[in-house]
Amino acid sequence: MPWSLTFADALPPQRHSLWTLVKQAGVTAAVVTIPDGPDHPPVWDYMHLLSLKRRFADDGLDLQVIESAPYSLIESIKIGGPDRDEKIGHFCELIDNMGRVGISVMCHNFMAVHGPLRTSFTIPSRGGALVMGYNHTHMANAPLTPYGEVTADRIWENMEIFLKRVVPVAEKAGVKLAVHPDDPPWSPIRGVDRILISPDALQRVIDMVPSPNNGITFAREPSPP
Repeated sequence: MPWSLTFADALPPQRHSLWTLVKQAGVTAAVVTIPDGPDHPPVWDYMHLLSLKRRFADDGLDLQVIESAPYSLIESIKIGGPDRDEKIGHFCELIDNMGRVGISVMCHNFMAVHGPLRTSFTIPSRGGALVMGYNHTHMANAPLTPYGEVTADRIWENMEIFLKRVVPVAEKAGVKLAVHPDDPPWSPIRGVDRILISPDALQRVIDMVPSPNNGITFAREPSPP
């Protein structure tokens, strides 16, 4: 199977000066988070996605990747909340409508409760730039979250339920699911386990529901101290 490479960047969903700058650097495709909130339609709404796709296309960029589903949709799926099955249904609608408007990749994650986590956004780096990072020594004595202890077994169980319902929809829609490794790859954090912190764990996701549409996101993550 031939490989293809697209030069893309994570961009804000509304027109922004960054759109112009990245095109000058050769970027042709966009990665974006769907706008979510009381002033927006549901994130899975067809017209909402079509508007997002066309906004980038009108500016010369091809929106190819959603990263990731908003917290309001995905969090209950990860922890197995009482509305988990309803939220999975809406996630399936999202994947179906992504396929209909031509957004071909969903970069999702299964980082329960915390999501991607940083302890600082002001670390001095090369050339005086400020970068973000995670240092577990600052979190080692932190209290449990309101969710209490969330075990790896519980998260894996919800992952399997999720994939078994969503992957067939993704296959039909022509959308690739690419799960993001846990960031940072440290477990547990405040009583919440992280599951995607090793190559074996990523292989487990692939083996759980084997399909060309069930894959992983290749991402370089910082090593914990």
